Amino acid sequence: MKIIPFNIRVNSVAPGAIDTPMLRGALEQFVLNEAEYAPQLSLLNRFGQANEITQASLWIVSDLSSYITGTTIHAYEVILQGNYKTNADLYSL
Repeated sequence: MKIIPFNIRVNSVAPGAIDTPMLRGALEQFVLNEAEYAPQLSLLNRFGQANEITQASLWIVSDLSSYITGTTIHAYEVILQGNYKTNADLYSL
């Protein structure tokens, strides 16, 4: 059975490290600071903000993305051991 006739689209948003109370708590627990740790998780050298992920999520559920299905918006990339990796690479670690 094809799902397209039912107008069902399947997409997702992979947000990465977002500045939340939980993230801040983890930083405190492990005695890390944002300036040193964020560059290890983000090519932008900072944590994402919830409103940035909200914008991606709103777009993917709107009619503006009506021709998009079966995809993930990767709202981040990470740096691991000095190599640029996408989140797809994380699953193989």
